[in-house]
Amino acid sequence: MKHVNADNQPEIVKEFLLSLNLDDDGSIIECGGKLIHVTQPNNAKVIADIQSGYDEMLDGKGRAFGEADASIRSELGFTPRDS
Repeated sequence: MKHVNADNQPEIVKEFLLSLNLDDDGSIIECGGKLIHVTQPNNAKVIADIQSGYDEMLDGKGRAFGEADASIRSELGFTPRDS
């Protein structure tokens, strides 16, 4: 997994990253149609709402949010989350 330390980036990059205003609802950052970062929500109700929508979208055949999160992290080359 590649670790990018924003402290070592140009000031304009740091300002942009700080302007993203990521919060506890979780965020997905895309660039050029590719997923480049995912933050998982910390709010249990938000996670339940996402799972419900995900299940509905796939007609009840959706994966658990944690499983989907693990798959996305793996595809992006990130290590699994600590439980």
